[in-house]
Amino acid sequence: MPLVYALVAKADAGPSGCVLAEFASSGLDTFGDAAQQAHQLVAKLAQRPSPRGKHKSSFVVNGTHAFHALRHDGLVFLALADEAFGRRVPFTFLKRVSALFATEFGARGKVTAVPYAFNADFAPILEQQIRAHNSGHGVDGPSATDTQAEAL
Repeated sequence: MPLVYALVAKADAGPSGCVLAEFASSGLDTFGDAAQQAHQLVAKLAQRPSPRGKHKSSFVVNGTHAFHALRHDGLVFLALADEAFGRRVPFTFLKRVSALFATEFGARGKVTAVPYAFNADFAPILEQQIRAHNSGHGVDGPSATDTQAEAL
């Protein structure tokens, strides 16, 4: 499975951040404790100054998988994917998850700092989006706006 794990965390909720929702697919068992590694990565990202706008970064974890992070408005959206999957699909996934989270929780999602406060409501959405993006149904080609933005 290309995408196997995702989480949403509040990055500016103290030195270790605060995981608000997460989902791990059944294929996750094959390469160790990814959730623990993800939580450590959120803690590291929480200690960095918050970037302006949206900030993307990727971190290879074991030579075969990579964490992809999208930071926006004090939140971290994180996905773990097979490194051979590239960056386009994971970041398309994270962009979609970011938009769905904003639609679902709005300003409340940005100010809540209670661990797993949105897990019951948002973990199923993470699962659905992972399945859609793994099957290619959640991935569109780059829009004209995306292409223009990347050209800058």
